[in-house]
Amino acid sequence: MTKVSDDYRLEQRNKYLEDIGLEPWEYGVNWTLDSDKEGLKVWKKQRKEYGFDERETYEIYPRFAEWLYSRLMMYREAAAEIGKVDLTYHTFEFEGKTYTQIEAIDKVLKWTRYFLKNRDDPEK
Repeated sequence: MTKVSDDYRLEQRNKYLEDIGLEPWEYGVNWTLDSDKEGLKVWKKQRKEYGFDERETYEIYPRFAEWLYSRLMMYREAAAEIGKVDLTYHTFEFEGKTYTQIEAIDKVLKWTRYFLKNRDDPEK
């Protein structure tokens, strides 16, 4: 954890979310009050037992969008770096159209990116 002020600390960073312009305090469950000693103990125990803590279930739609966007971005980059993954080989039918795997991934990335950047603006 990184201390960011006298009261708060930042728990994690996410390169992919920051690359689309989100600040660390805008995503995930990144802020912890140093004074919440009991909460810190509970969350640490939950992370040890489950691999995550209950705060990741708060506002689950944005948490899932953050998770999906980040993992797909990493998969897309890793597939390109490895060079042995052909993301055009598999195709999928959706609403009467055929998409390659890379086209499907890019479509999901576009939708989740839009959601993440505009979730607080009901006009968009």
